[in-house]
Amino acid sequence: MVDMPGPTKSNWGRWQTAMGNDDDDKALSDEELINKVDKIDDYIEKLYCEAVERLTKICVIAESDEHSHAESVKTLTKHMYKFEVSLERLMKIIKSGKSKSFCDGTLPLGIVRWVNESKDPVQWILSSAVNRRNTECNKLKVASQSIGLFKTTLLDALQKQEFTHKLWP
Repeated sequence: MVDMPGPTKSNWGRWQTAMGNDDDDKALSDEELINKVDKIDDYIEKLYCEAVERLTKICVIAESDEHSHAESVKTLTKHMYKFEVSLERLMKIIKSGKSKSFCDGTLPLGIVRWVNESKDPVQWILSSAVNRRNTECNKLKVASQSIGLFKTTLLDALQKQEFTHKLWP
């Protein structure tokens, strides 16, 4: 295993280059970034997806058989760093109170809890996002089917009956 030193004041620029710091907004502070974003909930959703993506990559790399290769260690460190940055940004946004839908911080704490318990990130995605959205989608689907059934019944009744007076539009 390759020993990779952490960032210090003297090697910070090289550390960022090694970590592949590809953020478009790296020159902005987190507060400026939060104020710049028009739709904060969309930005939060992007950060959640990024955090889960990084967590998944970390799990895949950690479970691979290539622990001795320097490149896999470097890649693992890079994804761990970006995962931590994503979580920190999420927590700053939630603490700032700019997002009304995520003000309690349950999902970021849920991510951290799943990581601490060494559980599969895919299960976290399924339990906290996909299953919840599926139930909401099913409710909308039932409502849409009810409206469609009402529409066809009404059109059928209007077409089969003869009217003695005109219907107003």
